[in-house]
Amino acid sequence: AVDIKVTKANYDVPGRAMRITIEITNKYTKPLQLGEFTSASLRFIDHSVPAANAHVDPTYPKELLPKSGLQVEPNTPLQPGETRTVKFVAADVAWEAERLTSLMRDPDSSFGGLLFFYDSDGERHIANVYGTIVPTFVR
Repeated sequence: AVDIKVTKANYDVPGRAMRITIEITNKYTKPLQLGEFTSASLRFIDHSVPAANAHVDPTYPKELLPKSGLQVEPNTPLQPGETRTVKFVAADVAWEAERLTSLMRDPDSSFGGLLFFYDSDGERHIANVYGTIVPTFVR
C-alpha cells in the first residue's frame, strides 16, 4: 500500500531514541495514517491514532509497549497518490536496558522494523522499513 524510502536515521544515545526520516508514497485507494512502529519486540504506538490504539490487545505485555509511544510529524493522513516526508521518533529506555542496540560498538549499523498504517476504515496495512542508522551522542 505504500512505498517507503529512508532518508535519514539516527540513534540518539543519550535520549535512547531512534529518530527516522522517511519519504512515503501512498499507493492505496484510501488515505493512510502512520500509527505504529514495531522493532525488536517493542511496539511504539501513536496514541493520537484511534485505529492504532484499537489494534493493541489489552493482554499484550505492558513492558513491550513503551509509554512514550510513537511521535510522528506530520501525523495527518496521507492521501492516495501523495508523497510526503515524515519524521518519527521511537524512544524508550528498553533500547539500552534490554541490550537491543549495539550502536556504540558498531559504527556501521542498520535497523529494521515494521510500520503499521491505518486507512479510514481502521484497517491495518503493514510495510517494512530498514536502513543504516548512525549513533549520535549529542542532542
